[in-house]
Amino acid sequence: MQQSTPQSHGPRMCQAIATAVAVTLGATLLTSCVRGRSLVDAPDDPTGPSGAVGYAPPPPSGGAVAPTETDTVYATPALSAPGFTIPANFLGLSFEAWDATDAPRLTDPALPQFLKNLGAGVLRYGGSTADQQCWNPSTRTVCPAGGPTLINSDFANVFSFSRATGWPVIYTVNLVGLQPDTAAAEVAALSSAGSTSLLTVAIGNEPDQYVTQGLRASGWGYTQYQGEWESYANAITARSPTVKFSGVDGCCALGTTWMSPFVGAEDSRMVMAAGHLYPTFNGATAGTTYYPSIANLLSQYTQNRVMSDVQQLYSGDAGRLPLRITESNSVGGSGLQGVSNVYASALWAVAHMFVLAENGAVGVNFHGSFSGGNYEAVSGGSGSYVAHPLYYAMLLFHNAAQGQTIPVSVVAHNSPNVMIHAALASDGTLRVVAINNEVSTNVQVRIAPGRTFRSAGTLRMTGPSLDATSGVTYAGATVGADGTWVPGTYSPVYTTSGVFAVSVPASSVAVVTLVP
Repeated sequence: MQQSTPQSHGPRMCQAIATAVAVTLGATLLTSCVRGRSLVDAPDDPTGPSGAVGYAPPPPSGGAVAPTETDTVYATPALSAPGFTIPANFLGLSFEAWDATDAPRLTDPALPQFLKNLGAGVLRYGGSTADQQCWNPSTRTVCPAGGPTLINSDFANVFSFSRATGWPVIYTVNLVGLQPDTAAAEVAALSSAGSTSLLTVAIGNEPDQYVTQGLRASGWGYTQYQGEWESYANAITARSPTVKFSGVDGCCALGTTWMSPFVGAEDSRMVMAAGHLYPTFNGATAGTTYYPSIANLLSQYTQNRVMSDVQQLYSGDAGRLPLRITESNSVGGSGLQGVSNVYASALWAVAHMFVLAENGAVGVNFHGSFSGGNYEAVSGGSGSYVAHPLYYAMLLFHNAAQGQTIPVSVVAHNSPNVMIHAALASDGTLRVVAINNEVSTNVQVRIAPGRTFRSAGTLRMTGPSLDATSGVTYAGATVGADGTWVPGTYSPVYTTSGVFAVSVPASSVAVVTLVP
């Protein structure tokens, strides 16, 4: 046997931060550990596990054959120590500025269903092309920086799609061009089109990388960034006083250090702290943990590094604002075929979302494009779309991540690469998520919750192989080209002396739902 550390860290992180700043912020932080700090939370979610588009109830406890796998993982959820509440709008998608000009897809009546399957969420337009874009009220002129020129009819399409899905919008204006008055006119048109569907405005994309990318001269740093940001915020607020902001939207270690002074200075204008997070990167050196590979993506080391990154962002924010990871995916730099577009990315994404939720993030926006690429959740057009492996991970999270995160102590026999996460709903339903990242080793997971549950059932995410690009299912079902998806029924769970045991085949995820 080998004892692992608990794989859910919300309460411990809450307490550590609250202790560190107890004098000035302790009450706020302790409150944020137990509430959903969501801007557009939807408590009555019709697509959730109890909703009309959801799932049949799990069967009574027992009724299944005992698992026989030799490799066993023992999981003990700490139900008396819940962590952060997971907001209903935790899920999100992020797009380049170019995607705001994609009228055929934004107006395609088939596309909204894919997002409706995921419940409440948030759309974000930004990426590197946000700092290359221009705006003109009605004429699509040539943009000097080579990016898109957005016009007001684009905003109409963006918000038509937003209202069709129920997902509000984070919109990024171009900071590199240093035209605050133009940005103010742009946001005025944006706000007029969006009204309450405009969630926040971000000013610049990954400004911590401007010097590295040659977008600012050497010596330019946080002080200069804040001054430029304020010139934009002042101009925008003068024309659109109800607009609120989010930031820093940094990508790397330098951006993390900017979080604390920025939020401390600007939080009265903001409704959200924002950061970007990728576990691997195109261009990383082979042999390092940042190199994009399936093995790196699914390693516990990578998840621990992500946990540390989000903890640092949360610590910098210090509980003053909701922290959202507004851009993320498996491989930074537009993804990589064979890693970010395959079934392994779905296994990674399930763990990634839980790690973020357990450590203070109120949501994550997966970057991509409906027009296609290397790491999309959904792509296609003309009424026919493909749900990629990442999408199935989002479906699973929407089903499983109900209520508060729960820390799980894990003891693993033979140390298989298995990750366990859990969430406790307000009605007492416990959902335990077991991710088996092994290529060929099946395991059994034995859950000892320490409470009585009258019903228990399992839903599974499966795929043909870690490098498969299709054939993924969740709850025994695939998603149709028009977004239709009908989940199957729960399979029973073997129960003995208060322990719930399930088989978890290699390269699969089991969601065990326990109803009191």
